[in-house]
Amino acid sequence: MIPLLFILINVPVIIFIGLAYGLIPYLTRPELVFGIRIKGDVYNQKIKSMKFKNLLIDLLISIVFTLLTLILYVYINIIVLLILPLTEIILVLLVYFYFRSHVRLLKINLEDNQKVISSYIPKSNIKVSLLWYVFPWIELMFFIIIGIIYYPHIPSRFPTHFGLSGKPNEYASKSPYSAFFLILFVGVPVTVVFDVLSYAIQRSAAGNSPTKKSLIQFRSFNTGMVKLLMGINLIIILNMFLAAAITWELIPKSYIFIIALPVLLIFPLILWYSVTTGQTGWKKYPYLKDNEHDNNIEDDKEWAGGLIYHNKEDNRILVPKRYGIGYTLNFSNRWSYIILIIIFAVIIISLLIALLHP
Repeated sequence: MIPLLFILINVPVIIFIGLAYGLIPYLTRPELVFGIRIKGDVYNQKIKSMKFKNLLIDLLISIVFTLLTLILYVYINIIVLLILPLTEIILVLLVYFYFRSHVRLLKINLEDNQKVISSYIPKSNIKVSLLWYVFPWIELMFFIIIGIIYYPHIPSRFPTHFGLSGKPNEYASKSPYSAFFLILFVGVPVTVVFDVLSYAIQRSAAGNSPTKKSLIQFRSFNTGMVKLLMGINLIIILNMFLAAAITWELIPKSYIFIIALPVLLIFPLILWYSVTTGQTGWKKYPYLKDNEHDNNIEDDKEWAGGLIYHNKEDNRILVPKRYGIGYTLNFSNRWSYIILIIIFAVIIISLLIALLHP
């Protein structure tokens, strides 16, 4: 029988996936409908109907997968249940592409003869206090100091991995490497990655709309996104410390369930930020008015499936997602591939160190 702890983690993930994908059409800019830029009546009744149907279908998929998890976890191998969230993502993406195809047909009837302009505008930087970058490092150093102080009390042989039943199944001899592996040899690279991503977001351009209101909204969105990433980094570091503290026997093994609690805070945090700001911050500062008419932009060709951005004339590395909240890479920029290679290299090297170290 699969432990209840696994179910308590897996079910919220499944619910979050369905809810997040269902709400994305309501969070993106009104003129971006299922990844397609609409020129004309963006509040068309057909568009409203498609958004609502997408939400209902995604929630239905989420409910079905939740029930499958609850009903079958006694009989099904855990590997099968681990595949369920991935399968759910594939299904909700298929729903997205279904409605996207209908929007593409609808666009022909809604387009007008308004001016078409380039989708690229120069970079607009934002400023975030350096303290936001320092907080995770302070937390990390604080936990490392706790570990150094408690190090003499760590058992000479302690558990390094726990099964889903909550019982230890791997042990290691006491050493600085084994004791501080999580908070030092994993925590530091993770924090560096978050810092790099945050800096890239600060340097990202203001998107497709050159109006003053959009620039203000986007700068505010970037500032909030950096703070959100720093908050997630703080939560992950706390999670690593709790896991290390349990292996050190600083926290009783019976409290192993608390490891899942900080991670579960990330989902509502992301959802709250997405709902309150909208894509690229379009929900912020609604009272601001532009003195100029908004230009319409034709840039669908730069987005493969509304998900993958490729524009050789745009030197940005990170760009706001066309469908969803957050950022994606410009796959026509060679630096995007260099960043991906570095991230995967860090992950692979960390795994190799963990596997090969005695």
